[in-house]
Amino acid sequence: MYHSLGHATLMFLQAIMTFEEDSIIRAKESVKRAMKLSGKRKKKFGLLESIAYTLKGKGLEVYTQEELHSELVSAECLLIRALLTFIQDENLISLIKGGLKVRKCFQSYKAFCAFVNSGVRIDTEFQCGVHFGIGSFNLMISTLPSRTLRLLEFIGFSGNKKLGMEELLKGAGTESLRGPMCSLVFLGYNLLIVQILGTGECDMKNTETILDNCLRQYPKGAIFLFFSGRVRYIRGDIDEAVEWYSRSVASQSQWIQLHHICYWELMWCNW
Repeated sequence: MYHSLGHATLMFLQAIMTFEEDSIIRAKESVKRAMKLSGKRKKKFGLLESIAYTLKGKGLEVYTQEELHSELVSAECLLIRALLTFIQDENLISLIKGGLKVRKCFQSYKAFCAFVNSGVRIDTEFQCGVHFGIGSFNLMISTLPSRTLRLLEFIGFSGNKKLGMEELLKGAGTESLRGPMCSLVFLGYNLLIVQILGTGECDMKNTETILDNCLRQYPKGAIFLFFSGRVRYIRGDIDEAVEWYSRSVASQSQWIQLHHICYWELMWCNW
């Protein structure tokens, strides 16, 4: 199940970096396989059983560990499918379909968060998955214009930037499968979105701490090397920024699009 999710995530990253139709189709097929696999492990309720649990007010506490993780994987796959729907087709129907998937996914994460905060003992991997989902949603929505943000909050979404940062920091501090993903979202928000959109101040202290930890674990990670160059560029250490961007380019040869991003940054370093 998690192997399928990992493959779907990699296919998704490739799709959003290339925006090629073939890459998007392959990513959607990979997500469908992951959702089908996780769906087989979901808890199955009969009609009477479902009514009994509803009347007793029972929720996720009746799920086994495997069933909880299957629900979490399904929520992540649903979010990836929604984002792929947005970038594949920009017509109104696709927008509505993607929006409904995102809302369903967000409601799932809210239920997971309430379950984790209830004090029930749960494994670190599940907790980190909740931190990743809640943190990413809140940060993503907080970047929207205030009028759009008020509308989304009215229909059940939340765009609390502070909460989003705290959740991602909690996830990045764990030794789990989703820890690096929490780190990537946190770094991407502070080093790219904040800088480009001007939506606030960069949390440079936590950014540098997370980046140092990631580089110790993945010294040849192309994305982390790129972010390290970005930190130097923001500081004004141009020579060091050029060195880190060059190291990112030399670290891999499969994702040419990441090379192009580095070349773009190098152009500004040499302007």
